[in-house]
Amino acid sequence: MINIWIIVLALIGFIISWYIYYKKIKNEKLVCLAGDDCNEVLNSKYSKMLNIPNEVLGMAYYGFVIFFVALLLSGVKQIGIFPVELALIAIGGLTAFITIIQLYIMLFVLRKMCDYCLVINAITIAIFIIEII
Repeated sequence: MINIWIIVLALIGFIISWYIYYKKIKNEKLVCLAGDDCNEVLNSKYSKMLNIPNEVLGMAYYGFVIFFVALLLSGVKQIGIFPVELALIAIGGLTAFITIIQLYIMLFVLRKMCDYCLVINAITIAIFIIEII
């Protein structure tokens, strides 16, 4: 079931990911409300996948979600032989799985929390849950 809330959540996720990216390229520190140092998490060796910063991957993911949900809402159900909704759910499931790994790393490996990361993780999991219900 695809609905407009997925686009709203993806927009919020995109904006937060962009904000993290912006602060990192400007070499400005992020302030975490929870008291931990977000920068330790965001600059750790776990902050990249395939040498691509997680926030850039996040922007790509949220952009993908917005585009595909917009296609579905406009009536496009397939691109070639690929069902759009199935692609959206598959990418959402993979991203939710990666999110769980990132949460584990924050909690048990780094032992540091990042407010921005937690919000993005919650958004990613919420998007996947909405996609499958």
